[in-house]
Amino acid sequence: MGRYGVVTAGAMSLLVLGLLAGGTLAGNGPAPSPSTGSNLAPASAPRIGGGPVTVVEFADFQCPACAATAPELQQLVDNGSITLVYRYFPLPQHPLAQLAATAAAAADVQGKFWPLHDKLFETQSSWENLSAASATTYITQLASQVGLDVTRWRADWQSSAVAATVTTDATAAAGLGLPQTPSIFINGTAERRSRSGVAAAR
Repeated sequence: MGRYGVVTAGAMSLLVLGLLAGGTLAGNGPAPSPSTGSNLAPASAPRIGGGPVTVVEFADFQCPACAATAPELQQLVDNGSITLVYRYFPLPQHPLAQLAATAAAAADVQGKFWPLHDKLFETQSSWENLSAASATTYITQLASQVGLDVTRWRADWQSSAVAATVTTDATAAAGLGLPQTPSIFINGTAERRSRSGVAAAR
């Protein structure tokens, strides 16, 4: 197992500046580790962007730090610096994390993972304290807003295949010993970077 870079909320911009200064985003940084590259970023995982640096994020939709980091990652996608790969890491202390993760995985079946991903993080404060039933209703409204076939999406949301997708990622995160969300790998680098101040998701 390669070591990994853990980045907490508010640290992404600082990390990116450091990478730019060191040349990593220009293509001069460490190469991906052969032993971790394909395992960290399987072909089936949602990805966006075409940048030279591959960023793999293990995240939880109910995690405030993940919501804070999402716009910074999106900016790097938009400016062509990175290719972003998302891995599901719903934490047990977040009662709606599994619900949101499977909702996003079901959206991915229709090729709309990223629109629902963005909505879930943008509206996190609106659904994070709801009951499971109310959150289900709220997330269904988000699914409709992003143009999903809601009937099909509901069926996928309840399917064993979608549940297995989330479980596979969570198992991978556990196997890597990831301490918190978001946990971010940059080009499979062996260099560990950390920022204090955010616990394993409050």
